[in-house]
Amino acid sequence: MTILDQPQNKTDHVRRLCDLCGDIAKRRYSDLMQSRKNFAARVGKHDFKDYCVRCAPKIKMSGELSPTKNVKVRAKMSRNRRRDPNGKLSDGYVNRGYKYVLDKDTQKYILEHRAVMQNTIDRVLTEKEQVHHINGDKLNNLIENLYLCSSCSDHNRVHASLQKAAFELVNAGIIKFDADSGEYYV
Repeated sequence: MTILDQPQNKTDHVRRLCDLCGDIAKRRYSDLMQSRKNFAARVGKHDFKDYCVRCAPKIKMSGELSPTKNVKVRAKMSRNRRRDPNGKLSDGYVNRGYKYVLDKDTQKYILEHRAVMQNTIDRVLTEKEQVHHINGDKLNNLIENLYLCSSCSDHNRVHASLQKAAFELVNAGIIKFDADSGEYYV
């Protein structure tokens, strides 16, 4: 990777050369350094490569450094995210909008909403069973906001009923659509 400009401070944008296609693109210097730090933490190497926005997705999900293809890389990233500064497992973390909590018995992380449901019904959920968030907030894991679905198709049925109700509210004029922004609003 080649940086073509010398930054005056960390927030400056610098021009850099893509190592794959050779295009020149601007990027904030601090973001560039953070990417390098993440790369080094992930693979333990310091021979950095830098890619433009078109090439990066192609590279990220291909090859031996891909977290989806390399179990060791995925495990290292996972361990780093779940440990506190002292190296101890944290009580929980959030991934893709869902909260995970540490199961004290198995020392494994489980989805918090599944743990709450299991504690409420006093049994372990089957793999088929899914827990639905009634208000759509994935972090609201109060039992009043959770509904146990017997299967994936049951969960899809619940979501379909929500969509049907929403369109009924559109037809009643309660929910409106803004054609300029392309969004619904109340």
